Amino acid sequence: GRCWVTSRPRCRARSALPTSTRSAFIARKPDSANPNWTAVGLCFGTTAVLWVLVSISHCYAILNYSLKKFYDFVYC
Repeated sequence: GRCWVTSRPRCRARSALPTSTRSAFIARKPDSANPNWTAVGLCFGTTAVLWVLVSISHCYAILNYSLKKFYDFVYC
C-alpha cells in the first residue's frame, strides 16, 4: 500500500542490528575464573544483614511472647 501522507510506497523500517541479536544481559558467558567480587560481596553482605534483622526480630518476638505468657499467668 501507499502512505496516505506522502503518496509514496510504504517500506518497513529496518533496524541497524541483525535479526539474530542476543540480549545484552547474556552477551557473554560468566567467567568463573574471575568472579565479580563486588557482586559477591554485595550478595553475602545483604544476606548477613537480613539474617541479623531476622534474628533481632525473632528475639523480640520471643521476649514479647514470654512477657505476655508471664502477665497472663500473674493476672489471670
